Amino acid sequence: MTDLLSQQPRRIVIFGNAGSGKSTLAQRMGAALGLPVVHLDSLFWQPNWVEPEREQFRRRVTEAATGERWVMEGNYYSRTADIRLPRSDLVIRLDMPRALCASRVIRRSFMGGDRPDIAPG
Repeated sequence: MTDLLSQQPRRIVIFGNAGSGKSTLAQRMGAALGLPVVHLDSLFWQPNWVEPEREQFRRRVTEAATGERWVMEGNYYSRTADIRLPRSDLVIRLDMPRALCASRVIRRSFMGGDRPDIAPG
């Protein structure tokens, strides 16, 4: 990872299963590299977990991806890969064991609390 960081990527895409650590890695990489973090869930979900129309979401992602520097985490691969991947300097796919991902999702579901990567409500 040291070699990777010495190249100073400016636009990083992180994707993987729910509970794989996308948000945590994005926060840490953003802090280490001084990059703003974009959570796709916060662009997708509207208050009270209402889904936006497809084009509305794509406009939000396009706007976020036009920035010169970012770490963008989240899935929505088939909906937004054509927007994010061509602009990225680095793509990271987290491939964690299902049991680990499931335990993390269950744990955070019961913990509750506000997170920067999810919509209000």
